[in-house]
Amino acid sequence: MSRQNTSKSVPARDSQRKRKGGPKRRHSHGYIQSKSRPRRHRRRNSHCRPSRARVQALVDPRQVLQWWGQQGVYRATEFQTDLRPGGKWRTAGVNAEGRNFEASGEYLEIDPPRLLVYSWVASWTGEAKTTVRWELHPDKKGTLVRLRHYGLAAHPELAKSYSGWPRMLGWLQALLERGETCDDRKPAQAN
Repeated sequence: MSRQNTSKSVPARDSQRKRKGGPKRRHSHGYIQSKSRPRRHRRRNSHCRPSRARVQALVDPRQVLQWWGQQGVYRATEFQTDLRPGGKWRTAGVNAEGRNFEASGEYLEIDPPRLLVYSWVASWTGEAKTTVRWELHPDKKGTLVRLRHYGLAAHPELAKSYSGWPRMLGWLQALLERGETCDDRKPAQAN
């Protein structure tokens, strides 16, 4: 289900320009291309930490529960993983209204510390199955973390449900760079 994207990455400051494929909508930590293309978010982390530590923060249950959430938005309260191609993962939590949610899938590609790809099915979007791809590229300024969520073009009505990826990238960065956890964050209002 992985799909290579041949379009160039564009910094967020260029996201207001009109380009082939229609206008871009700007987000705080990345950009979203038009509905006909996959959603992509890009975040450059400013401190040089090993990519392996970043991958562990995505799959280690203890670490995931430290960064995935904020009071007033949503918060993961469970995370289970069988980290191997074909292995399953599952997270559960509570949203801002106090309702339970769940997301789960299967690991499709694992190449630590550079790549993690898994399928994604979430309780708030029904049975729609999409693919999430994390790419980690060390460079002189730190590690470029690129998140791509594929398959939303087949379900355009769901695209708005996934506007929280930039926020999640910020939470991940806060844990890795400052040790900030869900409990350290001030309550926020859900979008």
